[in-house]
Amino acid sequence: MYPIDSALKARESYAERPTCSRAPARERTNATCINWRSAKVLRCVIVNTAIAVPLLLSVMFSPARAATSSVVIKMGDEPPMYEPAKVTIKAGETVEWLNNGDVVHSVTAVPGDASRANDVALPRGATTFDSGFMPPGSTFDYTFTVPGTYRYFCVPHETLGMVGTVVVKK
Repeated sequence: MYPIDSALKARESYAERPTCSRAPARERTNATCINWRSAKVLRCVIVNTAIAVPLLLSVMFSPARAATSSVVIKMGDEPPMYEPAKVTIKAGETVEWLNNGDVVHSVTAVPGDASRANDVALPRGATTFDSGFMPPGSTFDYTFTVPGTYRYFCVPHETLGMVGTVVVKK
């Protein structure tokens, strides 16, 4: 027999594995009684399940997504303003500011940077935040952990009344 013939024969024997009805009684085991095609299908189901279940669980029960939800505040140009100007959230939630205008804006809650003292307010224990200058199309996120009322402003447009408020509940 040539080597190619033995390789073909090995392939054919794999393709036609014996089932219970073809195997002699003394050679029957649980392994040979299972139809090899059924075993292949079962193997595919197990592998796909092993891949799909962790992926679905990570999406459904992601701690990062469960602990923080996002509120979006848009920054406009005519007139310069935050929309909405006031939002109420729960402690641990994140606010995202989106500059959808055509000019630079900022989100600043630093008392020393304000030209008017009443444009900034932070609850006791809260840290200041500042987005810096945000070009059109950019975003800034901040997660509020301390309950209370936060007032913030846009550095370039504070004198034009671009001031916003975030109320954080427990």
